[in-house]
Amino acid sequence: MLKRIIRKVKKIWKEDIVKQNIIVQYVPTLYDKLLFGKVAVIIGATGRVGEAIVDSFVKSGAKVIVVGRNESRLLALEKKYNVKSVRFDLCNINNYAYKVQEIASVYGCIDILINAAGGQTEKDVRQDFFNFTVDDFDYDINVNLKSVFFLVKEFSKYMIDNKIKGHI
Repeated sequence: MLKRIIRKVKKIWKEDIVKQNIIVQYVPTLYDKLLFGKVAVIIGATGRVGEAIVDSFVKSGAKVIVVGRNESRLLALEKKYNVKSVRFDLCNINNYAYKVQEIASVYGCIDILINAAGGQTEKDVRQDFFNFTVDDFDYDINVNLKSVFFLVKEFSKYMIDNKIKGHI
């Protein structure tokens, strides 16, 4: 029975690995230019998750704008993927409206916003609870909660004002 299932799976998927009666399937990703010509902004692109998203969007034909704090990582992504970059510190919430306009001016519009940003202070609240300061707490809240709300607010406003049927 298991051999028959394995044969069927091999017909469907191009690559499979069979180890210890476990089938591990590698689903082929179809980079069929689904996003061809769409402008995608990937915030937090300098992180590992963000870079994986950049890779996938570039292969799918999107025009990508990478956004992050780390200037050297942004430049490395520009070279590696032939994308545009904008330096943006999420902790500066009062600057969001200006940054959205700066990002939009790169290609003239924004169709897709991906937020892959996140982080925490050097201190781990679970291990350093009594030394966790108000500034540490504010940093974590600003990056992981407030930034998401205000990013969505500013990018939504931009898309509505410009009659863009985009995706956030």
